[in-house]
Amino acid sequence: MNEYILKSMRYIDNPNLFTSEEMESNATASGGYLANAAANASHAAAHAANAASRTAAAIDRFFKITGEDKESYNDEVGRLR
Repeated sequence: MNEYILKSMRYIDNPNLFTSEEMESNATASGGYLANAAANASHAAAHAANAASRTAAAIDRFFKITGEDKESYNDEVGRLR
């Protein structure tokens, strides 16, 4: 399971869980899967809906590219609530 994608999915589920700085660092460290998410995270406080939407699109690209099971990530997000 990709820890950066999981963290991003948890952030979309609960934006108060991580700071913008933590999410920017997460996006930068993701190895390119969340390339645009760093910019999204840095503006998340002012543009939360747009940032979440763009981050969700980056996550969807990750699942399309890797073929990983999105449902297992959703299950983990739910478990970590």
